[in-house]
Amino acid sequence: MHCPAMVSYCMTTRTYYTPTRMKVSKSCVTSCFETVYDGYSKHASTTACCQYDLCNGAGLAVPGTLALAPILLATFWGLL
Repeated sequence: MHCPAMVSYCMTTRTYYTPTRMKVSKSCVTSCFETVYDGYSKHASTTACCQYDLCNGAGLAVPGTLALAPILLATFWGLL
């Protein structure tokens, strides 16, 4: 994924429809933010950001912070 020069981050969003079914999308953003719950679609989601030039070079690398996502999601669904 290539981002324009004025955009500094590549954001990967994983939206979980069920604990086993998810959708992955990428977008270019000017500032990095993280969310665990999408209040509009009512689905749990996780985001990971990196500078877009680094993302392009390591597109298949999974950031270590995403290792916590299954634990957080299991807790999240336990609360519903």
